[in-house]
Amino acid sequence: MLMKKLFLLNILLFITFCSSHGNTTVSGTILSVTGEPMPVSSIDVSATGPTNIFTLPDKVYADKNGSFSVTFENPGIYTLSVRGVFHKSVRVPIMIYDQDKIELDIFLLPHSYNNGEYFDQQVYLKWIRAYGNFNGYDFFSGEIFRANKDGSISAFIKTDLDTIRYQIRGLTRGATVLPGADEYSTLGSDFEAVIYNKSDTDSIELRFNPNQKQPYSRVLPEAPVSWQVSLAAFVHFHNDNDKYWSLSLERTHSKRLIYYTLSSAKDSGIPPAEIKKAMLRSYGFHSSSQMSAFRDSVLSALEIKDLHPKQRSALLISYLGSIQQQRTRERYLQSIGQELSDLKIHYDVFDEIFRTVDPRNPVWALNDEAPLMLLLETNYSDEAVSYAEQMILNHADGMVVRHLVLSLIERFANDYEKVTEMPYYSLIVNRYGERHLARRAVLTFQQSNNNR
Repeated sequence: MLMKKLFLLNILLFITFCSSHGNTTVSGTILSVTGEPMPVSSIDVSATGPTNIFTLPDKVYADKNGSFSVTFENPGIYTLSVRGVFHKSVRVPIMIYDQDKIELDIFLLPHSYNNGEYFDQQVYLKWIRAYGNFNGYDFFSGEIFRANKDGSISAFIKTDLDTIRYQIRGLTRGATVLPGADEYSTLGSDFEAVIYNKSDTDSIELRFNPNQKQPYSRVLPEAPVSWQVSLAAFVHFHNDNDKYWSLSLERTHSKRLIYYTLSSAKDSGIPPAEIKKAMLRSYGFHSSSQMSAFRDSVLSALEIKDLHPKQRSALLISYLGSIQQQRTRERYLQSIGQELSDLKIHYDVFDEIFRTVDPRNPVWALNDEAPLMLLLETNYSDEAVSYAEQMILNHADGMVVRHLVLSLIERFANDYEKVTEMPYYSLIVNRYGERHLARRAVLTFQQSNNNR
């Protein structure tokens, strides 16, 4: 009965919230870091947590100038999956609440292999395979490219059609396409190319010179090489405060620097020096100094007077996410015998979370271990335990609930003779029934008592 009441209450709150929300438009441009538009670029939208799949925005394609526009009907946490031919893909999280519009420009980094060449290990070119819709051709084995005397490679694809669509799979990561196609398009998450067959023969030749350079300028620095870093894009928000609809979500869970936020517009592309700086930061993003710098940036952002309350809540949660990531790194450093530096924690952030952040806030689900920091870093203070109990009772994400329940049972097991006497066990049984989490709780209780 309790679970049913909670479900109905959450549905009622969701309906009330959505009914007061108008459409939000996210628009801008998708460009290469050179400032040029790509032959094809697109955005897919997915949602975090429960959502009405029938109101998710359809996939959108940027126009020839790179401009795009996506309209959201409902509030929620979404992910923009941005792709461009010859470029890296990037996933940009964004919170939609009550904004009229958010404007941003996304600059994708091009793939770079072998100093700008497409394939980074020329010796293996003989077994790169072509995949595609070849009029019933065996999609899974593909056609082997053969080496030609002039240094090029080619594959003959049998087809009775007047067009072929193809992808290349082999040394590059995932699928890529050869230059010189008549069109570029997308199939699922992979790009493919279209060539029109104007010959009278029953096959078409794909010919490619491995030493041919990418159609985009060589803009990536020599070191670190692009595959060593996670950086995929630069993002500029026209309204600077709008970046906190996205950046705080990304930093809540990410252990890598996926995109770099620009403070000003770049009409003619990203300067190479700025690219190198961002890539080096991405390369060392897991370092203690970078984690500390991020926590300082969160504290600075919290000083902004006109932050939206939802942005502020997300920033507070991202601060805990950074602590969780730092503690994980410390365990690793300790395991290899490295000395640890003291982690300075601002407990006023914890106090503000207890006072102002709704225990049901969906941002917690982006890093389901971050709520544990409320307990662990306060040594299970009364306020932290009370807040955790509210999350166990009300939060929609099962993993958030799981981590908190097991941590509380492990901490207070010695105060009880039986796990069934513990209030946390009763909470999860009332909510989920005597299923996997309840069985896990029993096991945790037994292990804790065995360690007395």
